[in-house]
Formats: sequence, structure tokens, C-alpha cells
Amino acid sequence: MKIVRVALGIATLSAPIWVKAAPLESPPGNESKAPEFGQNQSLPAGSDKIEPKDSSKNPPSVSEKTDTNETGSAPQKKEKEIYKSPLIGNTPGEYLRSLQVTPEQNKVIRSNSDLWFQDRFRVGFLVRPRYESVNNTDFNKTTADNSNVLTGLTQFYLIADINPYVLFKATLQDSRIWGGEQSPAYTGTSRFELGTNGGVIYDTTKTSQNQVPVLNTTSFREAFFDLRTPDQSLRLRLGRQIIDFGDGRILGAANDNQIGNSSDGLRFTAKSGNNTLDTFGTVVTSQYNSSGLVSANTTLPNSYLVGANNFTKFASWLALDIYDFTVIRRYNPANNSTVVTKPTDQQNTYGFRLTNRTENNSLPEGVPFDWTVEAAWQGGYNGLRVGTSWLQNATDPTTGTGAINAFNNKNLLIENENQKYASHFLTLQVGVHPSKNLRIGLQYVYASGDPNRSDSSVSTWNAPFPTRRIASGFIPYSGNGIAGTFFWQNAKDYSVHIKWTSGKWGTFIFNPHFYYKAKLQDAYYNNNGIVTGGLAGSTEDFSNNQQYNANSQHLGKKIGTEVDFIYMVTPWENVSIWGGIAFLRAGDSIRNAHVTVPTSNTPSTYTGKPDASYFFLQTVFAI
Repeated sequence: MKIVRVALGIATLSAPIWVKAAPLESPPGNESKAPEFGQNQSLPAGSDKIEPKDSSKNPPSVSEKTDTNETGSAPQKKEKEIYKSPLIGNTPGEYLRSLQVTPEQNKVIRSNSDLWFQDRFRVGFLVRPRYESVNNTDFNKTTADNSNVLTGLTQFYLIADINPYVLFKATLQDSRIWGGEQSPAYTGTSRFELGTNGGVIYDTTKTSQNQVPVLNTTSFREAFFDLRTPDQSLRLRLGRQIIDFGDGRILGAANDNQIGNSSDGLRFTAKSGNNTLDTFGTVVTSQYNSSGLVSANTTLPNSYLVGANNFTKFASWLALDIYDFTVIRRYNPANNSTVVTKPTDQQNTYGFRLTNRTENNSLPEGVPFDWTVEAAWQGGYNGLRVGTSWLQNATDPTTGTGAINAFNNKNLLIENENQKYASHFLTLQVGVHPSKNLRIGLQYVYASGDPNRSDSSVSTWNAPFPTRRIASGFIPYSGNGIAGTFFWQNAKDYSVHIKWTSGKWGTFIFNPHFYYKAKLQDAYYNNNGIVTGGLAGSTEDFSNNQQYNANSQHLGKKIGTEVDFIYMVTPWENVSIWGGIAFLRAGDSIRNAHVTVPTSNTPSTYTGKPDASYFFLQTVFAI
């Protein structure tokens, strides 16, 4: 009995020592698993506490958040949890604005997680070689204006989601004409004849004011950082960025060309529920040199783009954009004499856009039709003082010479007034989807014109920085024609849009446009601006004073017709092929301009050729 009692006593004394020495470990395989909120971080899941065998010698309580190592030494501080970007596998389109890709490519790029490293950084790359052929777009048989050009666009971008408060993005872009880098500097050094970095020889005797253009093919398309709240409700973006809203008809990325739009500035975004407010201010051009840096725009005004856009999603079938964008141009007296007569030019563009494309500019799932209404107006003053409307008396109907609107004549006026912007724009778009792969749509666009370009009202619509050839969103090529020969200024555009997607065989688009002048007296315009006078113009009446002149040309109504056929296919998830051809036919306003008015000594001659064409083929590799 004594031996049994001694054994029981030894066992009783040794029990608390064994409990104190035993380490607390997680079950095998759960060492790296993050604990649930409120769960004890030192115990296996499902355990609340361990009852000690001896209350006088308890181990430290787990609720005190104290850890010991296996040797029982002093508590150690836990390692800080490493931030992991929530964008991995779900990159928002907000950070892919510089890319023009097919919907299939866009889905792959946004969902890609393999190109993220260290859980915070993502790299991407795009290559887009393009071939373009242009034939007779001035509609004149006496000029040799056909061209065949190969261009290339290369982009490398980095997204750095540093922490919940800071994100950075940089896009390095190179745009060049194939073969356009060869230089006279290679003369006499044959081993470098196919190089592209040999330098450039400048001949300052060939241009006025001894100025020559400098080739600059590589630059940053984007370079900005975001300061934000963790819930993304507030964000401030600073640096070089792309300003793009809605369908891009007013402000767009312009990824349809090989350069695109971007500007330097800041943008503030506030989100609350289904409402998003954006306000921004950017510098477009600067005349001033500073800190050893030389501006390439010393002959241009200081230009600024400021504005605001408010997006509200009222329901799954209704969203509204309300916007106000302003372009301000101020001339530097030291660099440009224009400041004497035109110190400030301010153009305000304000309007709204209603649509049922409420899911990132796409239709909600299962909706069989789409519609969009967009209307905008332009106001402000361009800085000129001109004669009052009732004093206009131009003597040259083509250029307006003699009208009381010239800078040199302003001191001779009995009265004068500020020249103001007064133009407007309207888009009506509707489409039905008989099946998932087919869309049949109609579109009407009205861009106002100016019946008298000598008076105090500038009525020709001129969008600030639009995407000119195509509209954004889920309807590819639903905007203007692809040739760029006709544009939405002084125009009424009636168009049809038929898109059929055949799975692996790609997407086929048929898109005819019929352009008419909004005002017969105004010019017609292409993607680069006004086309007037000379061999490439249309019938015009600059100052609207030739309507009773029997010898003047008849003013035509139609600008022209453009019929587009477009094909896109994505044979591999990162590669797409795009091709398109446009057939153009000049309307009577252009054809009549190529008929010379007969005189007593010379008969009437016709220099026009009414047919033109445009073709492009490109491949896009993007990751």
C-alpha cells in the first residue's frame, strides 16, 4: 500500500509540470492558415481554452495575445501581414484604358493572374502593327494622293498596387512609321545604315523661323499615381492620364489611332452607391520653358482642359451622365502676337447622356435591345471682337475677306461684339438583338454648322478631344466611319450597324453612313478639321451673301456616302486580327466644287473623281 501511495503522489506532482512544458501547436497542415475574426490565434479551430491541471501554475492566457517559442523564452512580436492586391485576377478596365483589344482579349487580360508578382505588381505588353491604304480621299483626279503606310504601336505597362491607399501605373508607348527612323546621319557609314539610333541632321534653312520638327516616337502615355481610401469611395489621381467618359464622343481615349489621347493633370473621383462624380484639370499645351526644360509648343497658346462628369445608375436599365468640359486657351504675350487681338479663348461643352448600357458601358445580361441618347451644347467666347451681325459685308465668298471681322479692321467699327460659341450636338442610337450573336442598329448624329462664319456666332460643332473613328463600349465601330474622310462637324449622319458574331470565326460588321450638311453654307470636315477651298473643298458661302448671286455655285446638300465592312477574330486568347475596308462616294456638295464656273474665255471643267477607298489590316498582341 505504501508503494501504491508513493506512485500516486509522484503522478499527482508531475501532472502540472507536464501541462506547463507542452507547446501549443496547430493541427498539421494548418500552420499558415489565417485565423478567423475573433478566433484564438494560438489554438486549433474549434478550441476555446485548455483547462489547467493546477490552477496555481497556469500557462499564459491565450486572450492576452502572448506567444512563446518552443524553449519557453520571452514573448515574440507577430510578423506584419503582407498586403495582397485585390486586383489580382480582376483588373478593372479603369487601368486598361490605353488598350484597344477585342472583347475576348479584354476578358483574358482582366482575369489574368499569372503576370502579377509579389502580390502587388502587374506587368503588361501590347504590340499592334497596322497597314493602311488610302486612295483619292480628296476626290480629285489631278492630284496624286494615294498612300500605303505601315505603322507600329508598342506599349509596356506596370501597375503597382502598393497598399490600400496608393496605386501607381506607368505606360511606356512607342508609335512609329515603319522605316521612318532612317536618317541622313548614316551617310558614309554603311555598317549603320539599318540602325535607328544614329542621330538626326537638322537643316535650319528649310523652314520659317529656323524651326524643324524633332522625331519623338517614344514617351509615357500614362504615368500617374492614385491616393485613395481603402473602400475606393474617394480617389485623387495625379500625373499623365487618359480622360475618357461615356462613348468617347466628347472626350475619349482615341485608341483607334496609333497615338491616342492623354494629358497631364489631376482627377478627383468620389463614389457613393450608384453615383460617381469625377472632376479634373489638365494642361494640354504650354508655351513656357522651365527648369532647363524646353516646350515644343512655344507658338501655341497655353491650353487647359477642366471639367466634371457625374454618372448615376438609377436602375439596371437606366444610367445618366451629366458633364461640363471646358477648354481654355491663353496666349503668352512674349511668344505670340495673337495675344493683342485674342487674349483668351474659352469653349464650354455641357450636356448629358442617357443609356441602358449600365454595366461598365455594356448591356445587362439578357437584355434584348440597347439605346442611347446624348445631347451637348457649346458656349463661351473665343476672344475675338467682330462687327455686329447687321454690319457684315464680305466681298470674297470663299475666305470672307472684306467682312468686318478682321483684326486690323476692329478700330474702324461703329459697333463690335464678342464672338461666341453657339453650337450643339445630338446622338440617337438604338439596337435590337434577335439572338445573342446578332445586333441590328440604327444611329442618327447631328453636329451643327455655321451659315455665316463672318458674324459673331461660331456655330460649327467642334468636340474637344473625341474618339474620332469608333465609339467605345461593347458595340465596336458604332461611331463614325473608319476612313476618317468625313467627321461630325456641320454634318447629319444617318447610319446602319449590323454586327454578327460567329464564335471562333470572328465578328462581321456592316456599317454604311450617309452624310449631309447641317448648313449648306458651311464647309465639310474630316478627322483633322476643316476641308475648304482649293481642290479638296465643297460648295460654300462663307459669309452667307451669295444666295442672290446668279453666277455663284449651287450649294450641294450631300457630303458623301461611306460603306464600311469590318472583320475581327481572336484565334488565340492574346492575339487578334482586325481588318476593314471603306468605299466612299462624294456627294453633290463636293462634286459641284470641282466644276469650274465658265467664263466668256474659258469653258467649265471638271477635276473631280467622286470615288475613294480606305483599307486597314492590323494584328493586336496584348497581355
